[in-house]
Amino acid sequence: MAAHIVAIDQSKAAGPAVRKILFMAALSAVRYNEDLKVFYQRLRDNGKKPIVALTATARKLATIANARIRDMQLS
Repeated sequence: MAAHIVAIDQSKAAGPAVRKILFMAALSAVRYNEDLKVFYQRLRDNGKKPIVALTATARKLATIANARIRDMQLS
């Protein structure tokens, strides 16, 4: 019998409420945050679908938030 490897689906690593909040924040960020607007548009210009580019933006927002939280705790 073959051993099965169980992997966590990355899109379900956070709860649905967190994903909704990040998605809505990403929608706002691509409109009002210049850096994230450029990031989103670069992905779109490279042929990414809007939902893929928005998901990448949400992930980038999560990374930025985690870094800011980490930096606050170091102080």
